[in-house]
Amino acid sequence: MTEVPEYLLARSRERRAAMGGGGDAGETEAPPAASAEAAPAAATPAPVPAAAIAPAEPADPEPVPPYVEAAERRKRMPVWVVPVMVCLPIWAIYYVGTLERPPQAATGLLGEGEEVYASSCAGCHGGGGGGGVGPQLSEGEVLLTFPDLPSHISWVINGSPAVDGTPYGDPARAGGQRQSEGGMAGWGESLSAEELLGVVHYERVTHGGLEADVAAAELELLEAFIETGAEFEGGESPRDIGAALAELGGETAEGEGEEASG
Repeated sequence: MTEVPEYLLARSRERRAAMGGGGDAGETEAPPAASAEAAPAAATPAPVPAAAIAPAEPADPEPVPPYVEAAERRKRMPVWVVPVMVCLPIWAIYYVGTLERPPQAATGLLGEGEEVYASSCAGCHGGGGGGGVGPQLSEGEVLLTFPDLPSHISWVINGSPAVDGTPYGDPARAGGQRQSEGGMAGWGESLSAEELLGVVHYERVTHGGLEADVAAAELELLEAFIETGAEFEGGESPRDIGAALAELGGETAEGEGEEASG
């Protein structure tokens, strides 16, 4: 409590006296003292009920929607999966790049020739034409020996000379003319015209690497010959075969004569 200075109290009494408030100094001193004592009581605040200052209870939380609750319970993706997912497209591209298309099965006369070669010729010339008991046909060797179609057909019909060292095929062959080694049996009586022409076409395309446009022209000519129904009797020379094919409209060489056929 603040104590009022005496000079202020004296001044207050004088002013009341001047204004006709009455009473002497003794009578006027009591009220201030009483008011001074009552001031602290009036200044003391009334006690606040405990209920008024107690903290309010929190309100019940709103219910979580089922879809939110389900999302929170769902398992998260492991961290190690992230680099795997990043590398997966790269791996897929690499994997696809290592794949090879399965080889398409040959059809038509080429497919028939492939079957005949596997059953009748592969035993001597090798499955891939690389040679064995018989000479090599692959890597273009068969076309070096028989650059024209009639001489190749005649060779398969009649076979190669049985006397070792007998030349056969193209005399101007790069690396020298072929020399007979043991000879090759003729297939004119064992194979039909279609089978025989099919295996010749297969050897020239697959082992010889015949150009696509030349192969297409030869195939058209061979199919035309098969449609005539003619069969080979054996002994046909390259010149005879060339003449028969020429009658069908094919522009083929007639071979190099009897010495070219072997």
